[in-house]
Amino acid sequence: MLVFGSFEGQRLTLEIPTGQTVQQLKETIQNRLGISVDLYRQDKKVLVISYAGSDLGDDWVFSDLGIVPGTTIKIQLREEVKPVLYIRCSHSQETISLYDDITIAHSYLDKIRNMASMKSGLPVGIFRLTTEDGREMFDQHRLEDYGVDVGHTILLENWDGWNEFLNLAIMGFTPQLREEVKPVLYIRCSHSQETISLYDDITIAHSYLDKIRNMASMKSGLPVGIFRLTTEDGREMFDQHRLEDYGVDVGHTILLENWDGWNEFLNLAIMGFTPQVVSQIGGEEIVARYQMKVALFIAAHFGHVDLARAMLRQGVKSDDPTGYHPARMWCKEDGHIDALKCPVHEATFCGQLGVLRLFVNADVTCLKAKDGYDLEPLNIALRNKVKNCASFLLTKQWSKININKTFALHLATYTRLKKWCERAKERALLKYGQSKSTLRRRNFKTGPLVSHGILVDGFSQSPMTGKPKALLQREEKENKERERARPKFQVVLLATREKIMRGGAKSLTARSATSASSSTEDAGAETDGDKKATARRAAGPKKRRARVSSALLLSKAKSSEGSIPLPLISHEQDRRPFFYHQGLREDALVDSALELVSKYRGGDSSRERAIQSLTTANTFRDKPWLGQVRVALSLTSNSLKRNVRRLQGRKK
Repeated sequence: MLVFGSFEGQRLTLEIPTGQTVQQLKETIQNRLGISVDLYRQDKKVLVISYAGSDLGDDWVFSDLGIVPGTTIKIQLREEVKPVLYIRCSHSQETISLYDDITIAHSYLDKIRNMASMKSGLPVGIFRLTTEDGREMFDQHRLEDYGVDVGHTILLENWDGWNEFLNLAIMGFTPQLREEVKPVLYIRCSHSQETISLYDDITIAHSYLDKIRNMASMKSGLPVGIFRLTTEDGREMFDQHRLEDYGVDVGHTILLENWDGWNEFLNLAIMGFTPQVVSQIGGEEIVARYQMKVALFIAAHFGHVDLARAMLRQGVKSDDPTGYHPARMWCKEDGHIDALKCPVHEATFCGQLGVLRLFVNADVTCLKAKDGYDLEPLNIALRNKVKNCASFLLTKQWSKININKTFALHLATYTRLKKWCERAKERALLKYGQSKSTLRRRNFKTGPLVSHGILVDGFSQSPMTGKPKALLQREEKENKERERARPKFQVVLLATREKIMRGGAKSLTARSATSASSSTEDAGAETDGDKKATARRAAGPKKRRARVSSALLLSKAKSSEGSIPLPLISHEQDRRPFFYHQGLREDALVDSALELVSKYRGGDSSRERAIQSLTTANTFRDKPWLGQVRVALSLTSNSLKRNVRRLQGRKK
């Protein structure tokens, strides 16, 4: 491979054979430039080869780095500065070199610990410094008190069992890191069957359930009014109680249960499938309008602009609190404070600028809406440091609304006038009907509604158990069949006592025979119905293909935080199409190839090899992220090909 080298204004042409290491290339360059060994010894200089912002290691194979022919590399002579002190880290087995001006006789250990923290990236509270013979070194002492001299090595030791956790945190592997960190509490969602892990500062003895519900709402994206929290044995947990009142301890799991029959609706809203969400909304008008509020809140949390636009067209407002289900509106005065949160507040808090722009363009007065803490969207953006939303809201907050060509109002004044007009329209609708008001239907914000029942916490049977719609339909169908199979008795009303006496035993016997025959027929029908129901239950429900599983995995991969060098590991069990190559299925070829690679590469798995290659490629700072990925691919594939050629040469 032909590359070019730039050294102090000179341009060299270098022919690099495949498999040559960087150290061998340095020797070739040294001979080409005529650099004597005395220059290294007397002037204490070293030869350094750089590419894309990275100094190439001596043991790296040049052809494995993915450097294309014709590339120009930098060749430099740098002064060799010997470290004053070495620090060997126990978690990574790497050695940190301190080149700073350290005086062994006067340097205290607190300064050395500060330097070690800056070099390693670890906080000073999780490690200690020891000598090579195991003596712990304390901050108030100096290096010479422990017999440490220039060029010596000391040890950096962290907490036992923290090595894997620290290495994953340094490399930024978020999913693997979360497996290492033990959550304080788990919340299993009934709608998605996923488990939410709470890593926040939760004290089990003092944490009230209203705080836990707030965290569950922020993690799941659901408003607090559509779910309840229960223990694993089914006991409902109320906001005024603490976790320890229900026997919940650190590491335990509690359940998040939503309204029965809402699972499909919530999953589709979370994934932003607008047509499917609209098709799921139905039933009574007031319940359907509440579902639209919930869908708009979820769209604001996850940033689904199309779903939010569809809900706005249905008449839902972004400055209306999501509130509670019609069956629970009687308790809204004493409900959770986050039930007063509007979709515009949620979009601001989550930094969803696209949805926030949509809300402002639809109705600019939503900027003056206040949540349960009496905060406007601008206050929320500033307090949570949501920079993009705060900048947008600042440009709109003090804007003027043009009424006509010569008259304009401030936003606050215009908002108050608009609210007053809406109340006047609603009163006109109630008093005079639709002929005297521009409103076509009333906004239901007035409290409990007739015909929707009352749910009393702790007494009424809660319809919030998270049952899917298919199970509810099956139960309803079975109840109807059971009602139909129940025996029906005919009640005969006789007007006078004479008719009773006149009928005598004949009518009584006839009625008894009629009722007996009808009850026998109904009993037979009930027996047949029970047999059919028993047969259906024995056969079990029809298996349907889980259409949501792959989409849920995709949304989970998109929402993961941090830069992840490797993709998330999929746990999907659906069968995939397979292909044949020379009479063999592809999975047989791939599995056998990976086994051979692991055998001849020292037993490392494919994931471990990828991590090693990505760690090396990450040193090329001047390359973009995709360029670093290509370097990692080249490192892995070229090293494997070279090993295969070597093995083939030995066989010949």
